[in-house]
Amino acid sequence: RSPSLMRASTTFGCFAAEEDAKKVINAISTATGGKCAFEEKKVTIDDKPPTLLSNPSFVKPFEILTENYGMPQYNGLDPTFILALTFTLLFGIMFPDIGYGIILVAISTIVYLATRKTTKFIRNLNIVLIYCGLSSILFGVLFGEFLGGFFAIKPFLFEPENDMLNMLLISIAIGILHISIG
Repeated sequence: RSPSLMRASTTFGCFAAEEDAKKVINAISTATGGKCAFEEKKVTIDDKPPTLLSNPSFVKPFEILTENYGMPQYNGLDPTFILALTFTLLFGIMFPDIGYGIILVAISTIVYLATRKTTKFIRNLNIVLIYCGLSSILFGVLFGEFLGGFFAIKPFLFEPENDMLNMLLISIAIGILHISIG
């Protein structure tokens, strides 16, 4: 056979968000020099589509945690917003220290700025750590903790070690709320 009569034919399929379909088609068309054909169809659950997480920009960094714990099914509930809220609050309650929070925010910001052009995971991890540091600062102010008691400050709410009953009640309430949401 003559090489000019032979034509290479490649078929592939992909999933794209409905709002991104035109961008995908344009990119493929440009890459192939317009020598392509497309068939668009609506996705059904039988197609086993991947899950696309779609969150506001301030919650988006927490998608790395959702991806690590397990992706929701297609058309399932995206737990990223709830995870972002509870993870940050629980971190602040476990490490309520203004000094620790300042150090965590400072180091995470420096590492973020130094590595922001690297992987998405590293960028998002540092943003999550900045949120956690801010939560530590907030709860440090509420509980009056600065560098492990090295500097004495007046708590806005109460000192946890002097009011264990309140801490126990708060912990139980958070646990019940966290399990109920889950």
